[in-house]
Amino acid sequence: MWYAVVLSAMPLGVCTTFPNDAWELYARTALETFVRHWPADVRLSVYLDDDALVAQCRQVLASREAMSDVRVGKLPSHDAFLRRNGAGESADFRYGACRFSHKIAALKATFDAAATDADGCILWLDADVITTAPITHDWLAQFLPSGAHHVSYLGRPRFPFSECGFVGYRTSEEGRAF
Repeated sequence: MWYAVVLSAMPLGVCTTFPNDAWELYARTALETFVRHWPADVRLSVYLDDDALVAQCRQVLASREAMSDVRVGKLPSHDAFLRRNGAGESADFRYGACRFSHKIAALKATFDAAATDADGCILWLDADVITTAPITHDWLAQFLPSGAHHVSYLGRPRFPFSECGFVGYRTSEEGRAF
């Protein structure tokens, strides 16, 4: 299951994914705290694989109805990828191509919906991120790619792999190519 979020004041989109069974574990709380703490002008779009959670998502987003929508369905290319590669998925998360393909599909859908804009960004945010304090556009800007940079991430120098739960991409041609 995946959904995409689009922020409007800064040309910024935020994407995340979650499987249906994560709704009660963390995804509901992540959406509730997003609604509570992110800027009021943030447009939140939720893309779901099926309609099992549409009503629940709409209920959580009801206070922001004018700035949110819920969409159901996978991209045909994503569905084909899952059918082609679903058998024999690795138990090692580093090789979970199908598991993490929902992230790529959400990013692709968000990029497809976003205007190509040198100043715009799309932010990937894992669905287990719980927002505990008000977020401002100025605060977010420090983590987003700027200048000659087209991608930003939270580096972890003491770990063998990067933190990929908060990644920014420019909506420029170069950012889209990444």
